Amino acid sequence: MGANWYEPLYAGYTAEILQNDAQIINKLGLIRGSVQRLANLELMQMEGDELIHQVDELLKECSVARTLGTSLPDLQTNWEQVKRNTFMYRQNPANEHAVQLVESSEAFWNVSNEAVFSAQRFSEKKLRNFKSLMGLFVITWSLTAWILVWLKRYVRDFLEYLANYDSLTKAANRALYRRVMERECKRARRKNQHLSLVIFDIDHFKEINDTHGHSVGDSVLRSIAGVVKRNIEKNHVFARVGGEEFAVIVPDTSGEEAVQLGERLRKAIERTPMGTAGSVTVSVGVAEFREGDDPITLFERADDALYKAKKHGRNQTEWNGGW
Repeated sequence: MGANWYEPLYAGYTAEILQNDAQIINKLGLIRGSVQRLANLELMQMEGDELIHQVDELLKECSVARTLGTSLPDLQTNWEQVKRNTFMYRQNPANEHAVQLVESSEAFWNVSNEAVFSAQRFSEKKLRNFKSLMGLFVITWSLTAWILVWLKRYVRDFLEYLANYDSLTKAANRALYRRVMERECKRARRKNQHLSLVIFDIDHFKEINDTHGHSVGDSVLRSIAGVVKRNIEKNHVFARVGGEEFAVIVPDTSGEEAVQLGERLRKAIERTPMGTAGSVTVSVGVAEFREGDDPITLFERADDALYKAKKHGRNQTEWNGGW
């Protein structure tokens, strides 16, 4: 046996540890999405006890992970606050309690993002330790360097992906959506260029979950995400911004062109069989950036158009003006 027999064994061990870290990151993604979904359900007067149980269990599973370090107590504290505000809102659905629920869910979102970054730093620390240990050996330096570069790139890319994309649909998450929208609004304002936003919401999604179960609902979300990705351009940014609500940021595109895109997506989704759920439709709202807009007002106008589409019978596209 050669003097470098330990290298593949240690590399395999390190890869296994990193995979465990990645699983924790994935669970954090599920927790983060579930808390946002819970807040949305509760605000729609639909109790999300199943989601509460799911988050409790996932946090329990994460409690043994050294990867999270000091982030875990913050996660648990913020989660308890979300639960308190949830039950308070159920007892008295006043506006102030709704605001408290939204604020606590947003605070939890920020803490969970920090937990992701903490896990990334912890994993990179493992890589630095690995590099120091391998540096003690003088044999097969080239192979050692290759392993280090590959592992570091893999971990960084993978953890960055988990921090920016929804684990269920693989669409951009709200954090990435906000960064891109802020950037694109500044660019549209500075260069006087077109920018449009297409948002859509799955019609009667609660009925799908109630009738067929959440596993079928999750399958529908994944299928719809796949349809959208096949029908948009490379410079479009597709994001999941709510439980069953999605957005497509469309740079350099007029409102009329964005309406055509929204119609293509709506028809493509309607034509695509969704397994047990059968045919599923979406309602679409479109808005074009205009002078004085910012990411919030642009979204609000698209959301108003979406509301009109639902009010007028669903499974249609509405546009809320432009310049």
